[in-house]
Amino acid sequence: MRPFKRVIKKVVGSMGLLMLATSVNATSVEFNDLIPNYVGIGVGVTSEWAGSSDTFVGAAPGARVKLENNRYAEWAGPYMGMKVNTHPNFEFGPIALMSLGRSDVDNEHVNRLPEIDFGLAMGGYVGYRITKTDTAIPFSTRFGVTASTAVAGGAKGSNVGVYLNTWVPLSHRLFVGLGAGATFADDKYMQHYFGVDSHASQVSGISEFNASGGSRQVYLWPAVLYQLSPKWYLGSAVYYQRLTGDAARSSIVKEQGDKHQFTYGVGIGYAW
Repeated sequence: MRPFKRVIKKVVGSMGLLMLATSVNATSVEFNDLIPNYVGIGVGVTSEWAGSSDTFVGAAPGARVKLENNRYAEWAGPYMGMKVNTHPNFEFGPIALMSLGRSDVDNEHVNRLPEIDFGLAMGGYVGYRITKTDTAIPFSTRFGVTASTAVAGGAKGSNVGVYLNTWVPLSHRLFVGLGAGATFADDKYMQHYFGVDSHASQVSGISEFNASGGSRQVYLWPAVLYQLSPKWYLGSAVYYQRLTGDAARSSIVKEQGDKHQFTYGVGIGYAW
């Protein structure tokens, strides 16, 4: 079972972030419907577990399909979402998130903590997109709020996030993007992933820690997207996460990991 879990982690371990390097994940640069539909894959390096200082190479497949009346569905690694309303700018819909858990990790102390299995969280998002092509500098900006709660498997607790990102074309083929956001989690989520009870402390050698809800992380990503041909795109991205609140104060992170987290990679996508 453990070798199988390692394979799954390597396939979707980048948590969908590497799809920023493919066709820009949920940002979807849509200057005149530049990329209405795509399939792609990103490959890169990411943290082995939330707060880890150890990394591994992972791959994140993804796709986006444009539907009728301004709707679309998208998939990026463990993330799936759909825009269900018809307004060209205002958007909302359901999301599903696969959590990879924490098991069979390289750190011997963390590996002695209770195993956290794969899980599923579901929720929704509400956002707004502004696209301007008649200005001196064309741009596409997207901002909004997401909310999700655990529904199956090893996932626990709930999260709320805010996001903002902007894409600007430097030429007909080259685009640059910048995004930022923050995530807040409840007590159940924080204790599940960052808490250490007395028994776990004795077994692992990591100090006891009771994690409370609140701010979990802030993040920032720059990315570049280049059109190789009418159908093929190449991209690269760096995703920086700074754990905050009790996620950063957790003894797991302070004693065995790092509150500064990086994911970086390259990707290729086919669009039509």
